[in-house]
Amino acid sequence: MCRLLQQWRRLLGRQKAQIEGSGDPLADDVTGKPGAQLIRRIFHGLHPNRGAQYAGNAITHCAAGITWDNGGARLVQAMSDSTASQWDRLLKNLGAWRGSFTRLSPTGEQLDDLPSLVSLEGLDDHRTIHQIVRLTSPVDGAVVSEKSFRYSSLNQNIQFFPDGAFCQGSVQIAPFGDFGAEFGLIAGNRRLRLVQLYDNDHRLSRITLIREHREDRPEPESPPLTVEALEGTWQGESLSLYPDFQPPSVAQTFLTVERRGDQLVQQLRSDKFEWSSTARIDGARLLFEEGSQPVQVLLMAGGASCTGPLVHTWGKPVFMEVGWLVEPGLRQRMIRRFGAKGEWVGLTLVTERRV
Repeated sequence: MCRLLQQWRRLLGRQKAQIEGSGDPLADDVTGKPGAQLIRRIFHGLHPNRGAQYAGNAITHCAAGITWDNGGARLVQAMSDSTASQWDRLLKNLGAWRGSFTRLSPTGEQLDDLPSLVSLEGLDDHRTIHQIVRLTSPVDGAVVSEKSFRYSSLNQNIQFFPDGAFCQGSVQIAPFGDFGAEFGLIAGNRRLRLVQLYDNDHRLSRITLIREHREDRPEPESPPLTVEALEGTWQGESLSLYPDFQPPSVAQTFLTVERRGDQLVQQLRSDKFEWSSTARIDGARLLFEEGSQPVQVLLMAGGASCTGPLVHTWGKPVFMEVGWLVEPGLRQRMIRRFGAKGEWVGLTLVTERRV
């Protein structure tokens, strides 16, 4: 069993290196400037199949308790079933999505905003995806950038939830190296995506907010997020996925948010833990300054929020989160977590309602 595990890990390691080293043609579209190596590795995470037969989430989502017999045949079947499941979830994003790419500073100031059209078309009975990303000028509508490519497998750094929501990003944070993630939430005919990047010094460096709706079904976007819209008691359910052999887990969540003058107090409780914290309200920023690794929450356009440390302290666990107030009283949150050694340990999607 150990020998077979080592073989699979070596195979995935080689394929990860091939994929990450190949580059992503959408890098410049996200940053507005060339040379963003990290975004080439993570943004969209959907790469053409370059012979990587098992480059998707095959091992990532294998359930615990697999019987190792017939040379690992059942493991291979479980990997195949899991990869198919992830691909089916990706297909829920098919279609043409119109919106905008908004680039912001680490403290939330808007740097630029480019109208966008992203189309995903299934080919060969949906076994291949043809994707086009077009960015245009907000002044005259001229095409600023257009990228087109195809892929038929998924990188191992991406995971999809049953509704088509996803997250992709770094699988390992190094002491000296950039890291980040892209989050994608979906609700009916709307999507909200956010790219959160840290530089080599582990300082928050870039944020890109992407608000979209299906091209043939325009809907008004949510208003800018405010403290008042977050106040109250929220009850929901979390679904967690893991980048190892653990099966998904589900838990009930309870969140209370209360404003007290220029402070915001929140209490979060689930089946497994209870936690409280206090933030200083600074305009559209919530600054949780307690502890050795302060955390910032940006309240953004479209009902979005972006959460993470301004500076990550190496050797400490860290998380990044995106939130979306889909409508008054209904919110989604997605959290990507890393352990003290920088290892990616889990991804959680929370859907909660105000009660």
